[in-house]
Amino acid sequence: MEKGACIIMTSVETEADGLRLAKGMVEKGLAACVQLSASGRSIYCWQGELQSTDEYYLNIKTTEAASEAAIAWLEHHHPYEIPEILRLSAESGRAYLQWMRATAPLLSKSSTELRAVQKTDK
Repeated sequence: MEKGACIIMTSVETEADGLRLAKGMVEKGLAACVQLSASGRSIYCWQGELQSTDEYYLNIKTTEAASEAAIAWLEHHHPYEIPEILRLSAESGRAYLQWMRATAPLLSKSSTELRAVQKTDK
């Protein structure tokens, strides 16, 4: 297994928002793949009240180096006031990591190079 991959997880209220974020991240080259899962139920407190909301879940496949730029882009484009954005380090097969980098060339760049992308898309 190879180090260098990571998964960023988030949720949105509508499928349309999920598709918009997924397409944006892949088109921008900040993710090689985004899985948009079917609606599920989230239970949480918001402003002192218990909430029960249907949400769609995104698993964003990117690299450790690109994760900072991907999270900054996601924070800027996410529809929620305080979005859930979780970053998990992952190990992957060598072929999958190579595919990720070939599919989204930004994923081969260093985190320093990626900060420029993050600043140009606000």
